[in-house]
Amino acid sequence: MILDAHVNAPEKPFFMYYATGCAHAPHHVAKEWADRYAGRFDDGWDAYREQVFARQKELGIVPGYAELPPRDPDVPEWGTLSEEERRLYARFMEVYAGFVSFTDHHFGRILDTLEEIGELDNTIIMVLSDNGASAEGGPQGSTNEMLFFNKAPETLEDNLRHYENWGGPDTFPHYSWGWTNAGATPFRRWKRETYRGGISDPFIVSWPFGISDGGGLRSQFCHAIDV
Repeated sequence: MILDAHVNAPEKPFFMYYATGCAHAPHHVAKEWADRYAGRFDDGWDAYREQVFARQKELGIVPGYAELPPRDPDVPEWGTLSEEERRLYARFMEVYAGFVSFTDHHFGRILDTLEEIGELDNTIIMVLSDNGASAEGGPQGSTNEMLFFNKAPETLEDNLRHYENWGGPDTFPHYSWGWTNAGATPFRRWKRETYRGGISDPFIVSWPFGISDGGGLRSQFCHAIDV
């Protein structure tokens, strides 16, 4: 699309709205992409929150004096879970991470094309998402998030039966609240609930020809309608 626009009318600017399903539920990705992250999340959501928060401070996204809120009271401590629960819940995040990486890979193909036609540095690229981490997976995750919307019960045993094909075409999955809480770091809870935060997203803008301080940070809030 970009290459065609450039070839057919190189003197004209072009606009592209690239909206993916990632990383919205359901978390679908081929097994080989999820398997790249095998074992990466075995330490659990408590450790992951700490790692993300430390990284955010290192990057200057949150101030150095900030303190990480306690784990949400609706989320169990990782160390209290059974071995089966930890194995399953870690797989949830492996699939999620593979899903994000798969999407990132294909967005990279767009950037490669812009570079190929000599327009990468002169293209304004804005990246944002529709909301923060979501909790429709419930406390145990869900092999089909429609169960949540229909208030249908689901058990750990139901989810374990789909361990091997989690994220495949026979599932419509979503991760559990623990990863939702971790994905909303540094906020207290997750989207849908303004009291405990989570309705915020990063907003990334790249335009090397027009922005002099590449990699600079902005502290003001903006809204999607501002874009």
